[in-house]
Amino acid sequence: MHAYPARSGNFGAPRLAVAALILAGALIALFARLGHYALWDDEAGTALSAVGIWRTGDTTALLDHNLVAYESGKDLRNLHERLMPPLPGYLAAPFIGLLGRNAWAARLPFALCGVACVGLMLGWVLRSGAPLSTLIFFGMALLTNISFFLFFRQCRYYGPAMLCSVGMAWLYVRRDGQRWQTVWFSVLSVCLFASNYLNWAALGICVALDYVVWGRTRLRLKTADWTLLILPQAVVGGAVLLIWNPLTILGSAEKFPEVGKLLHLWWCARDITVCEFGAPILVVLGLALCFARRERNPWLPRACACLAIYLVALSLLEQRPPSLRGVAFVRYFAPLIPLLIGISVMALSALYRHSRWAAVILACVAFGTNLLNGGGWLTPGLRSTPLQFAGELIHPPGDPFTVTAQWIEQHVPEQASVWVVPDYATYPLMYHAPKPTYAWQLTWPPAKEEFRQLAPVHFIGQVAPEYIVAFGPATKLAQDSIASWNRPEIQYGLATTIDFFWKDRHRPELFWRTFQPITAYDRNTEAIYIFQLHPPSDERPMRQ
Repeated sequence: MHAYPARSGNFGAPRLAVAALILAGALIALFARLGHYALWDDEAGTALSAVGIWRTGDTTALLDHNLVAYESGKDLRNLHERLMPPLPGYLAAPFIGLLGRNAWAARLPFALCGVACVGLMLGWVLRSGAPLSTLIFFGMALLTNISFFLFFRQCRYYGPAMLCSVGMAWLYVRRDGQRWQTVWFSVLSVCLFASNYLNWAALGICVALDYVVWGRTRLRLKTADWTLLILPQAVVGGAVLLIWNPLTILGSAEKFPEVGKLLHLWWCARDITVCEFGAPILVVLGLALCFARRERNPWLPRACACLAIYLVALSLLEQRPPSLRGVAFVRYFAPLIPLLIGISVMALSALYRHSRWAAVILACVAFGTNLLNGGGWLTPGLRSTPLQFAGELIHPPGDPFTVTAQWIEQHVPEQASVWVVPDYATYPLMYHAPKPTYAWQLTWPPAKEEFRQLAPVHFIGQVAPEYIVAFGPATKLAQDSIASWNRPEIQYGLATTIDFFWKDRHRPELFWRTFQPITAYDRNTEAIYIFQLHPPSDERPMRQ
Protein backbone atom coordinates (compact mmCIF):
# COMPACT_ATOMS: atom_id res chain seq x y z
CA MET A 1 0.00 0.00 0.00
CA HIS A 2 2.99 2.29 0.48
CA ALA A 3 3.86 2.01 -3.22
CA TYR A 4 1.45 4.78 -4.17
CA PRO A 5 2.62 8.39 -4.04
CA ALA A 6 1.97 9.82 -0.61
CA ARG A 7 -0.77 12.37 -0.20
CA SER A 8 -1.47 14.71 2.63
CA GLY A 9 -4.25 17.13 3.43
CA ASN A 10 -7.17 16.74 1.01
CA PHE A 11 -8.26 13.09 0.73
CA GLY A 12 -11.42 13.73 -1.29
CA ALA A 13 -15.04 13.47 -0.17
CA PRO A 14 -15.63 9.88 -1.40
CA ARG A 15 -12.51 8.59 0.36
CA LEU A 16 -13.40 10.39 3.58
CA ALA A 17 -16.96 9.02 3.42
CA VAL A 18 -15.70 5.47 3.00
CA ALA A 19 -13.16 5.99 5.78
CA ALA A 20 -15.92 7.24 8.09
CA LEU A 21 -18.01 4.15 7.36
CA ILE A 22 -15.03 1.89 8.07
CA LEU A 23 -14.35 3.63 11.36
CA ALA A 24 -18.01 3.47 12.39
CA GLY A 25 -18.18 -0.25 11.62
CA ALA A 26 -14.98 -0.87 13.57
CA LEU A 27 -16.30 0.99 16.61
CA ILE A 28 -19.43 -1.15 16.61
CA ALA A 29 -17.40 -4.34 16.30
CA LEU A 30 -15.08 -3.27 19.12
CA PHE A 31 -17.57 -1.95 21.68
CA ALA A 32 -20.96 -3.57 21.09
CA ARG A 33 -21.74 -5.96 24.00
CA LEU A 34 -18.16 -5.56 25.21
CA GLY A 35 -19.05 -6.40 28.80
CA HIS A 36 -21.74 -8.99 28.08
CA TYR A 37 -19.65 -12.09 28.75
CA ALA A 38 -17.82 -12.79 31.99
CA LEU A 39 -14.04 -12.87 31.77
CA TRP A 40 -12.71 -16.32 30.97
CA ASP A 41 -9.75 -17.74 32.88
CA ASP A 42 -6.77 -16.03 31.19
CA GLU A 43 -8.65 -12.74 31.07
CA ALA A 44 -9.51 -13.09 34.74
CA GLY A 45 -5.83 -13.65 35.53
CA THR A 46 -4.94 -10.31 33.93
CA ALA A 47 -7.84 -8.56 35.64
CA LEU A 48 -7.01 -9.98 39.08
CA SER A 49 -3.41 -8.83 38.61
CA ALA A 50 -4.82 -5.39 37.76
CA VAL A 51 -6.84 -5.38 40.99
CA GLY A 52 -3.65 -6.08 42.95
CA ILE A 53 -1.75 -3.42 41.00
CA TRP A 54 -4.42 -0.80 41.72
CA ARG A 55 -4.24 -1.58 45.44
CA THR A 56 -0.51 -2.09 45.95
CA GLY A 57 1.32 -1.00 42.78
CA ASP A 58 2.55 -4.56 42.19
CA THR A 59 1.13 -7.84 40.87
CA THR A 60 0.26 -9.22 44.29
CA ALA A 61 -1.49 -12.59 44.54
CA LEU A 62 -3.23 -11.83 47.84
CA LEU A 63 -6.55 -10.03 47.36
CA ASP A 64 -8.24 -9.69 50.75
CA HIS A 65 -9.08 -13.24 51.87
CA ASN A 66 -8.42 -14.73 48.42
CA LEU A 67 -5.27 -16.03 46.77
CA VAL A 68 -4.65 -16.05 43.02
CA ALA A 69 -2.56 -19.20 42.57
CA TYR A 70 -2.94 -20.54 39.05
CA GLU A 71 -1.64 -24.11 38.57
CA SER A 72 -0.73 -24.55 42.26
CA GLY A 73 1.03 -21.20 42.41
CA LYS A 74 3.73 -21.95 39.84
CA ASP A 75 3.62 -18.28 38.67
CA LEU A 76 4.27 -16.89 42.15
CA ARG A 77 7.39 -15.55 43.81
CA ASN A 78 6.96 -14.15 47.33
CA LEU A 79 3.19 -14.22 46.73
CA HIS A 80 3.47 -11.97 43.67
CA GLU A 81 2.75 -12.98 40.09
CA ARG A 82 6.10 -13.11 38.29
CA LEU A 83 5.47 -14.97 35.02
CA MET A 84 3.56 -12.79 32.55
CA PRO A 85 4.88 -9.46 31.22
CA PRO A 86 3.24 -6.71 33.28
CA LEU A 87 1.93 -4.09 30.83
CA PRO A 88 -1.58 -5.58 30.33
CA GLY A 89 -2.22 -5.64 34.08
CA TYR A 90 -0.96 -2.09 34.55
CA LEU A 91 -3.03 -0.97 31.57
CA ALA A 92 -6.23 -2.47 33.03
CA ALA A 93 -5.62 -1.38 36.64
CA PRO A 94 -6.91 2.24 36.52
CA PHE A 95 -9.97 1.25 34.48
CA ILE A 96 -10.99 -1.47 36.94
CA GLY A 97 -10.08 0.69 39.91
CA LEU A 98 -12.12 3.67 38.73
CA LEU A 99 -14.97 2.04 36.81
CA GLY A 100 -15.60 -1.01 38.97
CA ARG A 101 -14.88 -4.72 39.02
CA ASN A 102 -16.77 -5.79 35.90
CA ALA A 103 -16.03 -7.21 32.48
CA TRP A 104 -16.64 -3.95 30.60
CA ALA A 105 -14.10 -1.98 32.63
CA ALA A 106 -11.52 -4.76 32.33
CA ARG A 107 -11.81 -4.95 28.54
CA LEU A 108 -12.20 -1.23 27.83
CA PRO A 109 -8.48 -0.28 27.59
CA PHE A 110 -7.83 -3.14 25.17
CA ALA A 111 -10.77 -2.14 22.98
CA LEU A 112 -9.33 1.39 22.98
CA CYS A 113 -6.07 -0.13 21.72
CA GLY A 114 -8.20 -1.52 18.89
CA VAL A 115 -9.51 1.97 18.09
CA ALA A 116 -5.96 3.27 17.92
CA CYS A 117 -4.88 0.36 15.72
CA VAL A 118 -7.80 0.84 13.31
CA GLY A 119 -7.08 4.57 13.16
CA LEU A 120 -3.41 3.93 12.43
CA MET A 121 -4.16 1.40 9.69
CA LEU A 122 -6.86 3.58 8.15
CA GLY A 123 -4.59 6.62 8.18
CA TRP A 124 -1.84 4.52 6.62
CA VAL A 125 -4.08 3.65 3.67
CA LEU A 126 -5.36 7.20 3.26
CA ARG A 127 -1.92 8.76 3.33
CA SER A 128 -0.48 6.20 0.94
CA GLY A 129 -2.37 7.80 -1.94
CA ALA A 130 -4.02 4.48 -2.83
CA PRO A 131 -7.11 4.66 -5.06
CA LEU A 132 -10.65 4.41 -3.72
CA SER A 133 -10.84 0.74 -4.72
CA THR A 134 -7.94 -0.07 -2.39
CA LEU A 135 -9.64 1.76 0.47
CA ILE A 136 -12.82 -0.25 -0.16
CA PHE A 137 -10.86 -3.52 -0.21
CA PHE A 138 -9.25 -2.46 3.07
CA GLY A 139 -12.65 -1.80 4.61
CA MET A 140 -13.92 -5.21 3.49
CA ALA A 141 -10.82 -6.99 4.77
CA LEU A 142 -10.87 -5.22 8.13
CA LEU A 143 -14.58 -5.27 8.97
CA THR A 144 -14.99 -8.95 8.06
CA ASN A 145 -11.91 -10.09 9.97
CA ILE A 146 -13.72 -11.17 13.13
CA SER A 147 -10.53 -12.51 14.74
CA PHE A 148 -9.09 -8.98 14.61
CA PHE A 149 -11.94 -7.62 16.70
CA LEU A 150 -12.25 -10.61 19.01
CA PHE A 151 -8.62 -10.35 20.09
CA PHE A 152 -9.02 -6.65 20.84
CA ARG A 153 -12.13 -7.42 22.91
CA GLN A 154 -10.14 -9.42 25.48
CA CYS A 155 -8.57 -8.30 28.77
CA ARG A 156 -5.27 -9.75 27.67
CA TYR A 157 -1.99 -8.85 26.01
CA TYR A 158 -3.29 -9.36 22.46
CA GLY A 159 -4.50 -5.78 21.97
CA PRO A 160 -1.33 -3.97 23.12
CA ALA A 161 0.84 -6.45 21.18
CA MET A 162 -1.11 -5.87 17.96
CA LEU A 163 -1.14 -2.08 18.38
CA CYS A 164 2.59 -1.86 19.15
CA SER A 165 3.43 -4.16 16.23
CA VAL A 166 1.41 -2.07 13.76
CA GLY A 167 2.88 1.14 15.15
CA MET A 168 6.43 -0.17 14.81
CA ALA A 169 5.72 -1.35 11.26
CA TRP A 170 4.30 2.06 10.31
CA LEU A 171 7.36 3.86 11.70
CA TYR A 172 9.72 1.42 10.00
CA VAL A 173 8.06 1.67 6.59
CA ARG A 174 7.66 5.45 6.60
CA ARG A 175 10.96 6.34 8.27
CA ASP A 176 12.63 9.32 6.62
CA GLY A 177 15.49 9.94 9.03
CA GLN A 178 13.72 12.06 11.64
CA ARG A 179 14.85 11.40 15.19
CA TRP A 180 11.33 11.37 16.68
CA GLN A 181 10.55 8.30 14.59
CA THR A 182 13.42 6.42 16.18
CA VAL A 183 12.30 7.50 19.65
CA TRP A 184 8.74 6.33 19.11
CA PHE A 185 9.91 3.06 17.55
CA SER A 186 12.00 2.42 20.65
CA VAL A 187 9.10 3.30 22.99
CA LEU A 188 6.72 0.98 21.16
CA SER A 189 9.32 -1.77 21.17
CA VAL A 190 9.66 -1.53 24.95
CA CYS A 191 5.86 -1.60 25.30
CA LEU A 192 5.70 -4.66 23.06
CA PHE A 193 8.35 -6.35 25.19
CA ALA A 194 6.35 -5.58 28.33
CA SER A 195 3.23 -7.02 26.66
CA ASN A 196 4.57 -10.30 25.29
CA TYR A 197 8.16 -11.42 25.02
CA LEU A 198 7.54 -13.83 22.12
CA ASN A 199 5.85 -11.20 19.95
CA TRP A 200 8.71 -8.78 20.65
CA ALA A 201 11.32 -11.36 19.66
CA ALA A 202 9.51 -12.47 16.50
CA LEU A 203 8.95 -8.91 15.26
CA GLY A 204 12.53 -7.99 16.11
CA ILE A 205 13.78 -10.86 13.95
CA CYS A 206 11.56 -9.75 11.06
CA VAL A 207 12.66 -6.11 11.24
CA ALA A 208 16.33 -7.02 11.58
CA LEU A 209 16.30 -9.33 8.56
CA ASP A 210 14.32 -6.87 6.44
CA TYR A 211 16.73 -4.09 7.35
CA VAL A 212 19.76 -6.19 6.44
CA VAL A 213 18.32 -7.28 3.08
CA TRP A 214 16.41 -4.16 2.00
CA GLY A 215 16.24 -1.35 4.53
CA ARG A 216 19.87 -0.37 4.95
CA THR A 217 20.18 0.49 1.26
CA ARG A 218 17.41 3.08 1.61
CA LEU A 219 18.32 4.68 4.93
CA ARG A 220 21.28 3.92 7.18
CA LEU A 221 21.01 4.34 10.93
CA LYS A 222 23.47 6.59 12.71
CA THR A 223 25.16 5.95 16.04
CA ALA A 224 22.60 8.08 17.88
CA ASP A 225 19.80 6.06 16.31
CA TRP A 226 21.32 2.75 17.40
CA THR A 227 21.75 4.16 20.91
CA LEU A 228 18.10 5.20 21.06
CA LEU A 229 17.04 1.78 19.84
CA ILE A 230 19.24 -0.44 21.99
CA LEU A 231 19.68 1.42 25.27
CA PRO A 232 15.99 1.54 26.33
CA GLN A 233 15.58 -2.13 25.41
CA ALA A 234 18.53 -3.05 27.58
CA VAL A 235 17.65 -0.85 30.57
CA VAL A 236 13.85 -0.95 30.72
CA GLY A 237 13.50 -4.37 29.14
CA GLY A 238 16.19 -5.77 31.40
CA ALA A 239 14.45 -4.39 34.49
CA VAL A 240 11.12 -5.90 33.40
CA LEU A 241 12.72 -9.26 32.70
CA LEU A 242 14.47 -9.33 36.07
CA ILE A 243 11.10 -9.09 37.83
CA TRP A 244 8.72 -10.92 35.48
CA ASN A 245 10.98 -13.69 34.23
CA PRO A 246 9.24 -16.74 32.77
CA LEU A 247 12.52 -18.58 32.33
CA THR A 248 13.04 -18.98 36.07
CA ILE A 249 9.48 -20.27 36.47
CA LEU A 250 8.90 -22.38 33.37
CA GLY A 251 12.40 -23.81 33.57
CA SER A 252 11.48 -25.62 36.77
CA ALA A 253 7.89 -26.42 35.77
CA GLU A 254 6.68 -29.59 34.14
CA LYS A 255 6.62 -29.14 30.38
CA PHE A 256 4.15 -30.47 27.87
CA PRO A 257 5.46 -33.38 25.81
CA GLU A 258 7.35 -31.99 22.85
CA VAL A 259 6.16 -32.36 19.29
CA GLY A 260 8.34 -32.17 16.24
CA LYS A 261 9.18 -28.61 15.21
CA LEU A 262 7.94 -29.17 11.67
CA LEU A 263 4.67 -30.61 12.96
CA HIS A 264 4.25 -27.66 15.28
CA LEU A 265 4.96 -25.25 12.41
CA TRP A 266 2.24 -26.99 10.40
CA TRP A 267 -0.19 -26.64 13.31
CA CYS A 268 0.59 -22.92 13.52
CA ALA A 269 0.04 -22.34 9.80
CA ARG A 270 -3.08 -24.50 9.77
CA ASP A 271 -4.69 -22.94 12.82
CA ILE A 272 -4.17 -19.30 11.91
CA THR A 273 -5.91 -20.28 8.68
CA VAL A 274 -8.73 -22.01 10.58
CA CYS A 275 -9.12 -18.91 12.76
CA GLU A 276 -9.41 -16.81 9.60
CA PHE A 277 -6.49 -14.49 10.27
CA GLY A 278 -6.22 -14.28 6.49
CA ALA A 279 -6.77 -16.36 3.37
CA PRO A 280 -3.56 -18.12 2.20
CA ILE A 281 -4.69 -17.96 -1.43
CA LEU A 282 -4.45 -14.16 -1.33
CA VAL A 283 -0.84 -14.41 -0.14
CA VAL A 284 -0.10 -16.83 -2.98
CA LEU A 285 -1.88 -14.53 -5.43
CA GLY A 286 0.20 -11.54 -4.38
CA LEU A 287 3.45 -13.46 -4.73
CA ALA A 288 2.39 -14.87 -8.10
CA LEU A 289 1.68 -11.39 -9.44
CA CYS A 290 5.06 -10.20 -8.20
CA PHE A 291 6.97 -13.12 -9.71
CA ALA A 292 5.09 -12.69 -12.98
CA ARG A 293 6.21 -9.04 -12.91
CA ARG A 294 2.63 -7.87 -13.19
CA GLU A 295 2.85 -6.02 -9.88
CA ARG A 296 5.57 -3.51 -9.01
CA ASN A 297 4.70 -2.91 -5.36
CA PRO A 298 8.02 -3.66 -3.56
CA TRP A 299 6.29 -3.93 -0.20
CA LEU A 300 4.14 -6.91 -1.16
CA PRO A 301 6.97 -9.48 -1.38
CA ARG A 302 8.59 -7.95 1.71
CA ALA A 303 5.33 -8.27 3.62
CA CYS A 304 5.01 -11.90 2.55
CA ALA A 305 8.59 -12.56 3.63
CA CYS A 306 7.83 -10.97 6.99
CA LEU A 307 4.80 -13.24 7.35
CA ALA A 308 6.88 -16.37 6.71
CA ILE A 309 9.72 -15.27 9.00
CA TYR A 310 7.35 -14.35 11.84
CA LEU A 311 5.49 -17.64 11.55
CA VAL A 312 8.64 -19.76 11.56
CA ALA A 313 10.40 -17.75 14.27
CA LEU A 314 7.47 -17.79 16.67
CA SER A 315 6.77 -21.49 16.15
CA LEU A 316 10.42 -22.19 17.06
CA LEU A 317 10.48 -19.77 19.99
CA GLU A 318 7.43 -21.36 21.63
CA GLN A 319 8.98 -23.62 24.24
CA ARG A 320 5.95 -25.73 25.06
CA PRO A 321 4.14 -26.95 21.96
CA PRO A 322 0.73 -28.24 23.11
CA SER A 323 1.09 -31.75 21.69
CA LEU A 324 -1.71 -33.24 23.76
CA ARG A 325 -4.25 -30.73 22.44
CA GLY A 326 -3.48 -31.02 18.75
CA VAL A 327 -3.80 -27.28 18.13
CA ALA A 328 -1.41 -24.36 18.14
CA PHE A 329 -1.47 -21.40 20.53
CA VAL A 330 -2.81 -19.11 17.80
CA ARG A 331 -3.18 -16.24 20.27
CA TYR A 332 0.58 -15.68 20.06
CA PHE A 333 0.14 -14.98 16.34
CA ALA A 334 -2.51 -12.25 16.72
CA PRO A 335 -0.09 -9.51 15.49
CA LEU A 336 -0.09 -11.28 12.11
CA ILE A 337 -3.73 -10.34 11.54
CA PRO A 338 -3.04 -6.70 10.51
CA LEU A 339 -0.17 -7.92 8.31
CA LEU A 340 -2.44 -10.44 6.58
CA ILE A 341 -5.06 -7.72 6.08
CA GLY A 342 -2.40 -5.57 4.39
CA ILE A 343 -1.19 -8.42 2.19
CA SER A 344 -4.76 -9.25 1.16
CA VAL A 345 -5.49 -5.63 0.23
CA MET A 346 -2.29 -5.26 -1.78
CA ALA A 347 -2.92 -8.54 -3.63
CA LEU A 348 -6.53 -7.67 -4.49
CA SER A 349 -5.55 -4.14 -5.54
CA ALA A 350 -2.96 -5.60 -7.90
CA LEU A 351 -5.50 -8.03 -9.33
CA TYR A 352 -8.06 -5.21 -9.66
CA ARG A 353 -5.77 -3.36 -12.05
CA HIS A 354 -5.87 -6.38 -14.36
CA SER A 355 -9.37 -7.78 -13.82
CA ARG A 356 -11.88 -5.81 -11.77
CA TRP A 357 -14.57 -8.48 -11.70
CA ALA A 358 -12.13 -11.19 -10.64
CA ALA A 359 -10.86 -9.00 -7.79
CA VAL A 360 -14.36 -8.11 -6.59
CA ILE A 361 -15.63 -11.70 -6.70
CA LEU A 362 -12.51 -13.04 -4.98
CA ALA A 363 -12.80 -10.36 -2.28
CA CYS A 364 -16.45 -11.24 -1.60
CA VAL A 365 -15.65 -14.94 -1.28
CA ALA A 366 -12.48 -14.44 0.78
CA PHE A 367 -13.93 -11.89 3.20
CA GLY A 368 -17.57 -12.99 3.32
CA THR A 369 -17.09 -16.73 3.87
CA ASN A 370 -14.54 -19.17 5.25
CA LEU A 371 -14.39 -21.10 1.98
CA LEU A 372 -10.80 -20.04 1.26
CA ASN A 373 -9.83 -20.84 4.86
CA GLY A 374 -10.75 -24.49 4.57
CA GLY A 375 -14.52 -24.32 4.53
CA GLY A 376 -15.81 -27.74 5.48
CA TRP A 377 -12.34 -29.33 5.50
CA LEU A 378 -10.50 -27.51 8.29
CA THR A 379 -13.40 -25.89 10.13
CA PRO A 380 -16.87 -27.06 11.22
CA GLY A 381 -18.69 -26.41 8.00
CA LEU A 382 -18.94 -23.63 5.46
CA ARG A 383 -20.09 -20.41 7.09
CA SER A 384 -20.01 -16.64 7.02
CA THR A 385 -18.23 -15.69 10.23
CA PRO A 386 -19.04 -11.96 9.88
CA LEU A 387 -22.75 -12.74 9.67
CA GLN A 388 -22.52 -15.07 12.67
CA PHE A 389 -20.70 -12.40 14.67
CA ALA A 390 -23.33 -9.81 13.72
CA GLY A 391 -26.03 -12.22 14.89
CA GLU A 392 -24.20 -12.74 18.16
CA LEU A 393 -24.03 -8.99 18.79
CA ILE A 394 -27.78 -8.69 18.19
CA HIS A 395 -28.77 -11.75 20.26
CA PRO A 396 -25.78 -12.73 22.40
CA PRO A 397 -25.85 -16.07 24.22
CA GLY A 398 -24.90 -16.31 27.87
CA ASP A 399 -21.86 -17.93 29.41
CA PRO A 400 -21.34 -20.36 32.31
CA PHE A 401 -19.27 -18.03 34.48
CA THR A 402 -21.88 -15.26 34.55
CA VAL A 403 -24.72 -17.51 35.71
CA THR A 404 -22.51 -19.26 38.28
CA ALA A 405 -21.13 -16.00 39.68
CA GLN A 406 -24.67 -14.66 40.02
CA TRP A 407 -25.72 -17.76 42.00
CA ILE A 408 -22.69 -17.46 44.27
CA GLU A 409 -23.36 -13.77 44.91
CA GLN A 410 -26.95 -14.55 45.88
CA HIS A 411 -26.53 -17.73 47.93
CA VAL A 412 -22.98 -18.10 49.29
CA PRO A 413 -22.15 -16.22 52.53
CA GLU A 414 -19.18 -13.90 52.64
CA GLN A 415 -15.84 -15.71 53.11
CA ALA A 416 -17.53 -19.13 52.92
CA SER A 417 -15.09 -21.58 51.34
CA VAL A 418 -15.70 -22.67 47.75
CA TRP A 419 -13.80 -25.29 45.80
CA VAL A 420 -14.09 -24.97 42.01
CA VAL A 421 -13.38 -27.76 39.54
CA PRO A 422 -11.78 -27.60 37.04
CA ASP A 423 -9.29 -25.28 38.71
CA TYR A 424 -9.05 -22.76 35.86
CA ALA A 425 -12.73 -21.86 36.39
CA THR A 426 -11.79 -20.50 39.83
CA TYR A 427 -10.49 -17.19 38.52
CA PRO A 428 -13.49 -15.89 36.55
CA LEU A 429 -15.60 -16.59 39.64
CA MET A 430 -13.02 -14.97 41.92
CA TYR A 431 -13.12 -11.80 39.80
CA HIS A 432 -16.88 -11.57 39.36
CA ALA A 433 -17.96 -12.98 42.77
CA PRO A 434 -15.11 -12.13 45.17
CA LYS A 435 -16.92 -12.47 48.51
CA PRO A 436 -16.30 -16.20 49.18
CA THR A 437 -12.90 -17.71 49.87
CA TYR A 438 -11.83 -19.83 46.92
CA ALA A 439 -10.23 -22.92 48.43
CA TRP A 440 -7.87 -25.72 47.50
CA GLN A 441 -5.60 -24.02 44.96
CA LEU A 442 -2.33 -25.31 46.45
CA THR A 443 -0.99 -28.81 47.00
CA TRP A 444 -0.07 -30.17 50.41
CA PRO A 445 2.60 -30.10 51.77
CA PRO A 446 3.44 -26.54 50.65
CA ALA A 447 5.57 -26.54 47.50
CA LYS A 448 7.21 -23.23 48.45
CA GLU A 449 8.29 -21.86 51.79
CA GLU A 450 6.25 -18.68 51.25
CA PHE A 451 3.04 -20.75 51.19
CA ARG A 452 3.43 -21.93 54.79
CA GLN A 453 2.03 -18.67 56.12
CA LEU A 454 -1.26 -19.16 54.28
CA ALA A 455 -4.50 -20.39 55.84
CA PRO A 456 -5.25 -24.14 55.61
CA VAL A 457 -8.29 -23.49 53.40
CA HIS A 458 -5.98 -22.77 50.45
CA PHE A 459 -4.44 -26.28 50.52
CA ILE A 460 -6.04 -29.34 48.96
CA GLY A 461 -7.44 -31.71 51.56
CA GLN A 462 -6.74 -29.63 54.67
CA VAL A 463 -10.17 -28.07 55.26
CA ALA A 464 -13.50 -29.31 53.95
CA PRO A 465 -14.87 -26.60 51.64
CA GLU A 466 -18.42 -25.50 52.38
CA TYR A 467 -19.35 -25.46 48.70
CA ILE A 468 -18.12 -27.31 45.64
CA VAL A 469 -18.77 -25.81 42.20
CA ALA A 470 -18.33 -28.42 39.48
CA PHE A 471 -18.48 -27.63 35.78
CA GLY A 472 -19.72 -30.49 33.60
CA PRO A 473 -17.41 -33.53 33.44
CA ALA A 474 -15.39 -32.20 36.39
CA THR A 475 -18.33 -33.27 38.58
CA LYS A 476 -17.00 -36.82 38.56
CA LEU A 477 -13.67 -35.56 39.90
CA ALA A 478 -15.51 -33.78 42.71
CA GLN A 479 -17.64 -36.84 43.50
CA ASP A 480 -14.63 -39.16 43.49
CA SER A 481 -12.80 -36.77 45.80
CA ILE A 482 -15.75 -36.67 48.19
CA ALA A 483 -15.91 -40.46 48.25
CA SER A 484 -12.15 -40.84 48.75
CA TRP A 485 -12.14 -38.76 51.92
CA ASN A 486 -13.89 -41.63 53.76
CA ARG A 487 -15.12 -39.35 56.52
CA PRO A 488 -18.74 -40.22 57.45
CA GLU A 489 -19.22 -36.90 59.23
CA ILE A 490 -18.39 -34.99 56.03
CA GLN A 491 -21.39 -35.16 53.73
CA TYR A 492 -22.26 -33.10 50.67
CA GLY A 493 -25.62 -32.68 49.05
CA LEU A 494 -26.52 -31.22 45.69
CA ALA A 495 -27.49 -27.61 46.40
CA THR A 496 -28.52 -26.77 42.84
CA THR A 497 -28.01 -27.60 39.21
CA ILE A 498 -27.52 -24.57 36.99
CA ASP A 499 -29.09 -25.50 33.68
CA PHE A 500 -26.39 -24.12 31.43
CA PHE A 501 -23.76 -25.80 29.26
CA TRP A 502 -20.62 -25.97 31.36
CA LYS A 503 -17.94 -25.04 28.81
CA ASP A 504 -17.02 -21.42 28.12
CA ARG A 505 -17.33 -20.86 24.38
CA HIS A 506 -16.65 -17.14 24.14
CA ARG A 507 -12.88 -17.21 23.71
CA PRO A 508 -11.30 -15.33 20.80
CA GLU A 509 -9.95 -18.40 18.98
CA LEU A 510 -12.57 -19.30 16.39
CA PHE A 511 -12.09 -23.04 16.83
CA TRP A 512 -13.05 -22.60 20.53
CA ARG A 513 -15.89 -20.15 19.99
CA THR A 514 -19.57 -20.51 19.26
CA PHE A 515 -21.75 -17.58 18.21
CA GLN A 516 -25.05 -19.14 19.26
CA PRO A 517 -26.39 -20.64 22.50
CA ILE A 518 -25.62 -24.30 23.16
CA THR A 519 -28.90 -26.01 24.00
CA ALA A 520 -28.28 -29.62 22.99
CA TYR A 521 -26.41 -31.04 25.98
CA ASP A 522 -26.92 -33.66 28.68
CA ARG A 523 -28.35 -31.97 31.77
CA ASN A 524 -27.09 -34.85 33.92
CA THR A 525 -23.43 -34.56 32.98
CA GLU A 526 -22.84 -31.30 31.06
CA ALA A 527 -24.46 -28.66 33.24
CA ILE A 528 -23.06 -26.84 36.31
CA TYR A 529 -23.48 -28.52 39.70
CA ILE A 530 -23.09 -26.97 43.14
CA PHE A 531 -22.72 -29.13 46.25
CA GLN A 532 -23.02 -27.92 49.82
CA LEU A 533 -21.50 -29.36 53.00
CA HIS A 534 -24.11 -30.72 55.43
CA PRO A 535 -24.22 -29.55 58.08
CA PRO A 536 -22.19 -26.37 57.35
CA SER A 537 -18.90 -26.34 59.19
CA ASP A 538 -16.58 -23.62 60.43
CA GLU A 539 -13.47 -24.81 58.55
CA ARG A 540 -13.77 -28.40 59.81
CA PRO A 541 -10.31 -29.97 59.46
CA MET A 542 -10.14 -33.03 57.24
CA ARG A 543 -6.89 -34.34 58.70
CA GLN A 544 -5.99 -34.71 62.34
